[in-house]
Amino acid sequence: ASGTGLVPGSFHRATIACSRSGEVSRITIHICWKLPGICKLALDLLVAESVIFLGPAGSGKSTIMRDSAAVLSRRFQTVLVDFWCDLAGNTIESMKHLERAYYVAPSKQ
Repeated sequence: ASGTGLVPGSFHRATIACSRSGEVSRITIHICWKLPGICKLALDLLVAESVIFLGPAGSGKSTIMRDSAAVLSRRFQTVLVDFWCDLAGNTIESMKHLERAYYVAPSKQ
């Protein structure tokens, strides 16, 4: 079976894909960074407009969104829906930057 798991104590995750015969066919490691202040250039747009981040893998989309969520949650009432735990991480310690946000991580069923 294929699946995704979070690396404990971090924002990183690993995905394992298996072939129909059950052999591992691919392992993907998603490395996530927390860079406070990286969203400064986008902050005015984030407050006033709808924004979409487009770019290739590794270009910093999730990093900017993670910092934006932290900054906006300190200024506004914020609800964060995070399907992959990319923005908040998977431990209470890794969520401290979002302590004022209402956080929703849908269960994977």
